[in-house]
Amino acid sequence: MQHERYDDLGLLGRGGMGEVRRVRDRELGTLPDGRHYFTMAEVRGETMSAVIAALHAASGDGRWGVTPDGWTFRRLVDAFNRVCEAVAYAHTRGVIHRDLKPDNIMLDAHGAVQVLDWGLARVGDSAPVSEPIVTERQTDSAQATRVGVVAGTPAYMSPEQARGETDRIDARSDIYALGAILYELLAGLPPYTGGTAQTVLEWVRTGPPAPLGRPADSGERSG
Repeated sequence: MQHERYDDLGLLGRGGMGEVRRVRDRELGTLPDGRHYFTMAEVRGETMSAVIAALHAASGDGRWGVTPDGWTFRRLVDAFNRVCEAVAYAHTRGVIHRDLKPDNIMLDAHGAVQVLDWGLARVGDSAPVSEPIVTERQTDSAQATRVGVVAGTPAYMSPEQARGETDRIDARSDIYALGAILYELLAGLPPYTGGTAQTVLEWVRTGPPAPLGRPADSGERSG
């Protein structure tokens, strides 16, 4: 195949109606000021944090309920498993997310799962740490993405991430965050709540969260 815009990299597959080929687009497109841009599909659905909240609101008396949208505990655990699979694949490619949390996971009505907001992602051990991205959440909140040496969301970050030890952050840091998400799925609250971002960072640095099933008073470590 010859085309002035695409480099033909070979055949991917052929069927009765045609063939599919791998190509490289030589024209990404630029704005008048020289900046590159690209388009992405719009993701529709609910964040995992919203689904977790709805599921806990629909549950009680020691039994899991069903949300108005049909989410059950089993279905949500299955979605969490797909999040783990997506993160595991990213790790095989040398990519560390560094800001995994329920707000960065989208679930649609048909069960599709999207892990979003890779703005803090780190590629490979030698790759530079990307400039943190500020989310819309309040900057002194334990739910906010931090700006500076400590980058991530305090309530879900690993101890080494909370200490700003960027040279020690690797795939295990993402796995810790996945554990924090599972904690919230089970408890209905993040592992650490009730304090400012700085307070939560100190809690993360000094010890694990309280065990599940022991609700915390306001301003105390969650658990």
